[in-house]
Amino acid sequence: MSPRVPRHSGTRRKEKRSSASSASAKEGGTPPDRLKSPANLAFGSSKLQPAQFLSVLIFMGAAIAGTMLMLSATRQGISVFTDSTIYLRVARSLLQGQGFVQSGGAPLTHYPPLYPTVLALSGRLAGDLLTGAKWLQTILYVANLLLVGLLVYRGTNGSRLAAGFGLLFVLTSQSFLYCHVLVLSEGLFLFLTLVGLLFITQYLQSHSSFALIMATVVIGLACLTRYIGGTLVAGLLSAIVLLDRSDWRKKIVACSVVSAVFVLPIAVWLVRNLMLSSGLVNRTITYHPISTAPIQYAVETLWFAFLFPSTLHIVPKALILLTFTFFVIVVMVESINHFGIHAEVNRVPLICVCFLFVYAGGLVLAVLFVEPKLPFNARIMLPFIILLGIGLIPLWLNAFQLFSKRRALAVTVVALWAILLAGHGHRTGRFVDELRRDSMGFESREWQSSRVIEFVRGLPEDSLIYSNGPDVIDYFAGRRSRMIPHSHGPAGELREMVRHLEEAQGFLVYFDKITWRGYLIKIEGLKKYAELRAVYQGRDGAVYRVAKIGR
Repeated sequence: MSPRVPRHSGTRRKEKRSSASSASAKEGGTPPDRLKSPANLAFGSSKLQPAQFLSVLIFMGAAIAGTMLMLSATRQGISVFTDSTIYLRVARSLLQGQGFVQSGGAPLTHYPPLYPTVLALSGRLAGDLLTGAKWLQTILYVANLLLVGLLVYRGTNGSRLAAGFGLLFVLTSQSFLYCHVLVLSEGLFLFLTLVGLLFITQYLQSHSSFALIMATVVIGLACLTRYIGGTLVAGLLSAIVLLDRSDWRKKIVACSVVSAVFVLPIAVWLVRNLMLSSGLVNRTITYHPISTAPIQYAVETLWFAFLFPSTLHIVPKALILLTFTFFVIVVMVESINHFGIHAEVNRVPLICVCFLFVYAGGLVLAVLFVEPKLPFNARIMLPFIILLGIGLIPLWLNAFQLFSKRRALAVTVVALWAILLAGHGHRTGRFVDELRRDSMGFESREWQSSRVIEFVRGLPEDSLIYSNGPDVIDYFAGRRSRMIPHSHGPAGELREMVRHLEEAQGFLVYFDKITWRGYLIKIEGLKKYAELRAVYQGRDGAVYRVAKIGR
């Protein structure tokens, strides 16, 4: 049984014990008050329950709950959106032995290769790509759920209370569930990120070469899942430099190993892209002045993920989040000063900070040089949200020991967490209920019953097709089509499209339900360049032919 932790007191004996405990923690040792979990310290518990059995029971219950939740949410099938069609097309190409090829025979370069590879493997095992994708996303959901709980558990010296809150945070998160019910790479990317974080915590604790290499390998695989994963290697390096107790010579050796192991597989893929196409990742690097839109989007996403939906203006939301961030920084600084930067209770939060900074920096660079209109939605922000949650829980438990009236503070924080989780659980429950009735995206009944798609299926095989939804036509009809020009693009592109349609007697397929591509020219704008004749008019769109070219 662990000794009872001394409480704050004016007696000289208790002050000495507290000072010795703090000094031992700063030196990296294991003082008496580290033998018990911070959660037990916060509530003044002096008895330990059968830890292993109860911990296993908590994680098993979470795994069962997560599996049931995902199976319920995908009852009508896995959901498919625009990017999903590309992954499915490449996975189908892999199964047919054609390699990493997109629609039309173009080599895959814009997206990394790992997710379609895993998708193809799951489709082979399940006998069908969508069925395989459903089970793949379910496994990833449960695995990520357990990894979050495990990281919180380790970051709090085995606190079952903290692990329980971490598991509930994920189970009640609509953003987390949303990113797993779609055929998208976010679930796999998050899995690899969390595994990498787990291995680097193990390395910092034991200095195991195996743990260091595995951390680098899985982060490299994360980069081969989403290109922004390349920024996470900087998180690994910064964690080694800042948190490793070794001397600088060993730190330099470790950083060299990380760099060498990480670069090799990425370099192979990029060289392959350069040989098959005109660029490394089919993206143009140009400076774009940053606007307030991405910042507003990020604030709304974080507010939705951690707090209740409200009608507050963006400014008070941002101020509340900044105030919350200030208090988190205060707790972190106090925790470092009290326990030491190398203490076990600070290891997971500080590693999360390293990963958060480099991931956020990667997003900022992407907005500045690659995608100025990058939406900071739940998909993009998911790793940030989960890493923030993993880091916050250990910090809160540290705060119970740092500030006076810890029992009242503990009860207040737990009550606040319970209220927030209950609200989020209710919101997620409604979201699951909607999915039980109908899938999202292209697998929804609305898209599956599209009359326009049915008409397109009946067009001659050699027909020239322009559309605002080439991905839709490829997914449902297996037909190749071209995207209509941007509304602010050169007028020459519009005239060239109209001329092609007239000469080839082609078809212009316009889907009214595609509302997420506001940058494309509308039908009203096209009519300024040509007289369009509708050959089919449906509830969800229309099919046109060029009757006469305008002036």
